[in-house]
Amino acid sequence: MTEYANIESGNFKLYYKDSTKQVAYNDIIADFRGKKCRIIDGSHPHKPQSTGKVYYVPEKAPPHTTSNIAYPQVFELEWRKRVWKN
Repeated sequence: MTEYANIESGNFKLYYKDSTKQVAYNDIIADFRGKKCRIIDGSHPHKPQSTGKVYYVPEKAPPHTTSNIAYPQVFELEWRKRVWKN
């Protein structure tokens, strides 16, 4: 199995909700309807009231398929601010 980089944007990292596991590029996740998709990127929240976005394609999409955009909650994901350790 190939290891992929975790999805990060600015000072934020994308996590599975209620978990300490980060979302990695190409992770296959089911949305709230049960449709399986591959998470390919995201953009962090730019305002306190924002939730950010995630970019995805259908699980079996051919290469170079245009991505779709959704709120992280659709996949039970969330952006968390990165904690810097000294």
